[in-house]
Amino acid sequence: MIRSVPYLRNSLLCSLLFVFGAFTGQGQVLNPSLHLLTNCELSVTMVSTQHFCSGAEACIQIEGGVAPYIITFPGTSNTNDNSTTTSGLSICFEDLPPGQYPVLVTDAEGCSGGLTISIPVVDYLLDAQITPVSCYGGGNGAIDLNIYIDLAPLYFSWEGPDGFTADTEDIAGLIAGYYSVSVTTTDEVCVGVGSWEVKEPDPIQIEVAVTTSACGQVDACVFVTGGTAPYHIWAFNTLPPQLSASPYGSLQDWTGLDPASGIPYDPTSNTGPAFCAQNVQPGTYYVLAVDAHLCYAWKKVEIENGGGLHRENLIYPANCAGEPSGAVCYKVQGGTPPYTTYLNPVVTPNDTGLIGETGCFEGLAAGMYKLITIDANGCSVAEIIQIKEPQPLKAEFKITSLPCTDEVDGCLYVRGGTQPFRIFAWRWNSPLTVIPNVEFDDQGEPYVEGGDPADLGWSDGNPSTDVLTWVRCAQDIPAGYYIILVLDDHHCYTLLRVLIPESTGLEMETGKRDVSCNGAQDGAIKLTVKGGIPPYTLVSGPEEWEQVDDHSFVFRNLGPGEYVLTVTDSEGCSGTVAVIIAAPDPIITHLDFDPYGEYACVEITGGTEPYHIRWFDLGSAMVIGTGKCIYNLAEGVYLLQVSDDNGCVAEDILFIDPLPCSGGEAYAEPSVIHSGETTYFILVNYVGSVIQWQFKTEFTGWINIPGANEEVYETPPLYSGTDKKIRVRAVVLCQGEKYVSTETELLIKGSNLLPPALDDQAADRFLFDPERRLAALAPQMLQAEEGALKVFPNPARDHVQILLPSAIQENRRISVYNAAGQLVRSLELEGPGSTSAALDLTGLERGVYFIRLQSPGYSGVTRLVVGQ
Repeated sequence: MIRSVPYLRNSLLCSLLFVFGAFTGQGQVLNPSLHLLTNCELSVTMVSTQHFCSGAEACIQIEGGVAPYIITFPGTSNTNDNSTTTSGLSICFEDLPPGQYPVLVTDAEGCSGGLTISIPVVDYLLDAQITPVSCYGGGNGAIDLNIYIDLAPLYFSWEGPDGFTADTEDIAGLIAGYYSVSVTTTDEVCVGVGSWEVKEPDPIQIEVAVTTSACGQVDACVFVTGGTAPYHIWAFNTLPPQLSASPYGSLQDWTGLDPASGIPYDPTSNTGPAFCAQNVQPGTYYVLAVDAHLCYAWKKVEIENGGGLHRENLIYPANCAGEPSGAVCYKVQGGTPPYTTYLNPVVTPNDTGLIGETGCFEGLAAGMYKLITIDANGCSVAEIIQIKEPQPLKAEFKITSLPCTDEVDGCLYVRGGTQPFRIFAWRWNSPLTVIPNVEFDDQGEPYVEGGDPADLGWSDGNPSTDVLTWVRCAQDIPAGYYIILVLDDHHCYTLLRVLIPESTGLEMETGKRDVSCNGAQDGAIKLTVKGGIPPYTLVSGPEEWEQVDDHSFVFRNLGPGEYVLTVTDSEGCSGTVAVIIAAPDPIITHLDFDPYGEYACVEITGGTEPYHIRWFDLGSAMVIGTGKCIYNLAEGVYLLQVSDDNGCVAEDILFIDPLPCSGGEAYAEPSVIHSGETTYFILVNYVGSVIQWQFKTEFTGWINIPGANEEVYETPPLYSGTDKKIRVRAVVLCQGEKYVSTETELLIKGSNLLPPALDDQAADRFLFDPERRLAALAPQMLQAEEGALKVFPNPARDHVQILLPSAIQENRRISVYNAAGQLVRSLELEGPGSTSAALDLTGLERGVYFIRLQSPGYSGVTRLVVGQ
């Protein structure tokens, strides 16, 4: 087609040109080049090209020359080879398929110019998935387009058989035929085109070949073609109603069609095209073939009597579903007696068949059997028979009263079995864990042990919209646990347990376990729901829960707080209860301790008594105490752990610092002694590692006491002739430094037996050296006045020296008495001897003793103090 458009631009240098160049997808010329053909003042230029789903459009511009023009455009049926126009017009050529198109323009003076229009091939073909029609003559085909570009909106234009049109991307419900589509944008730019065929299978064709055997029996083979293999073949004595409308169609809806009621053909070959049956009995049959897509065809076939062996059958279904109470009875005619009839599969082991013209096979369960009869000549007749059974007897009880009310009504819905039905009920006061056995009396009436018969006043009527369901209802049923028995006309029965609640409202009971420890998440709630119609649904409550049985919910891992629990039953009744989970007060430890470890004590509040206390030395990981207080802690880190009766635990950490170095405090105990007695120097509250005791008298400076390096030091016997005051202290070495304790004072009460002259600086230096001290005293003691009985040292510890008067030289006896006058030591001195004697005091307790010296003409007594 050629059309003219308004003038586009001014006159240019006239020449005859060819336009060469590449074309874009929209038909525009890229980098056009002009080729001068003649020197005429006539020019032809390409203006534009555009592509549409119906073809391309190309426009040229004519300038110069003298009108009219003759335009030659060969190659299409739409070309106007001799078109006259005026100068300055733009000419367009439409509906151009891909190809090369030369254009020649000649003006009135014979000047000519031209160019070639190139229309490239553009790939507009679309892709699609094709769904064929499943059955011959059906309408379930479909085409699904694949659009790979992201443009919107897109416009679809479909055409198909029988005037079909559509404007959607995908089309369905299609009959067989060819369909085409074009897809464009809002600006009518072509996005793509496509054409596809929706196919359908060939129609199912049924052919039946009938032959008569030598025994006069009829065999029939069914041959099926078309459709989609594999096929299933049935032969019905009566055509199912839903197949009567058409001999072809689809069996996608199987409602009301029971293929098992047809006689399935027993194929003689799994690979052959025929389905054959032998010994077909005379009669009218409707042969049905169903293919892999549930497409069907049927054909009416008449089988005449061949005059041979044939048989009439009478089939009895089973009384109850699942019960082996079916039977088949037969009567054999024709052929040559005697007859033997078999049933396969056999009912009893080693079944050898029945002999005679008539017979019955009983005790058959529902299913397919093959009944075979053979006469005396070996002729046989075989048929597939079906023992049917009623649908299983099922019963369901539903509460029908309005939800959340006090009155309970209900209906019993029964399906299957064989009508008429009878209803029996028994009531228990507690739930049944085992369904009881049903017994029948001599009149065939049922009864159960342990239950009370209940007449619930069942009403007639059938409120169910399902005509296959038999319904009986009762009103205001007393609460309790029931067993309901439905008995059908064949004495088949079914039992069901029914709980009738006190009301259809909900009663909610709760138990709880509070949180064991403050801050823990181990609380729990048990919710028990009564009434209403189970099952129950938890609507609100904690997230973590478990339904432990039909009536109970358990919520675990709860923290302290209030929890609102809402439950609905199957009828929408609801109940709500709030439960508060409490938590004990936290265990609080009030810790008091000396930072240097003298003591650590705790007072405890909160939690749940009794408390269990443990102190840990974290350095050794050992338990060092279990009481409220511990003492004398070394430097280190300690853990206090307190647990209560619920196992809740509180902990504290305490740090014991090292004590600052200190000389401590010095004591003398006793602080007053008599000459010759001992005492103790005691150092307390010191911090250090090495101790050195020192003393000082009025005649000396501070002197170290030999061997006095313990915090409790027992002195040797200290002697003095006069009362002497001694200053005592301890020097403690700590961290390389010396620290001095407080000073204490010791008073030694002097003995008049010791010369005062020895109490000077020289003698005091050996105050704590008893051996050197006694050595210095002995000469003085030996100068004691004649006639006097003297002892030294006094006080003494483990021995004493006795000075004897010089006038007593023989037959001397020394006796030692304690304060109670009991003799504890004695010593005999015979003949003349020295003026002194030593007496062992070992084993004597500390105290006052008396020493008595006896000889002819003399008796003297003196006092002795024994120290330890």
